[in-house]
Amino acid sequence: MSITGNEERKHHASIYWKRLTIFSVLGILLYLGALANSSYRLYSLMRSGYHPIVSYEEDLKKMTSIIGAMSSVDEANKALENTFTRSGKKNPTQENESLESIKKRIIEEEEKLLLDRHEKQKKQYLQRQRSMRFESIRYVLYSFIFIIFYFNLTLFFNRLHKSS
Repeated sequence: MSITGNEERKHHASIYWKRLTIFSVLGILLYLGALANSSYRLYSLMRSGYHPIVSYEEDLKKMTSIIGAMSSVDEANKALENTFTRSGKKNPTQENESLESIKKRIIEEEEKLLLDRHEKQKKQYLQRQRSMRFESIRYVLYSFIFIIFYFNLTLFFNRLHKSS
């Protein structure tokens, strides 16, 4: 069936053009709705992600409460050795060190380890955020290009209808 030709049709040509225009507009509206929905979901995912500052403070509170619960010098010395082993440093041992000074050294080293770990996680998080923003911008641009193409196609068919 040719819309532009003069063949015999069941309906007048203007009915076909109106239907084409209506379906084109509905297609554009449907696509805009899908774009708004996916953009909203992406935005909500970006906001509800990992928060390095909150996580660091929570881990720091947990670590200090665990260290504060230590009651013997031997337990604190083992924890201090473990901390220095994880950090890859040598433990400068001091004879007759009190429990409180050992706890203080453990907290200082653990804070450094936590800060290093959370800085790495923060960099990864920010990199993911940048890539998600880039993806969303790219998606929006592609969508607008598609909508403009669809709109121009509708205008073309309307002009074609008016000229026939």
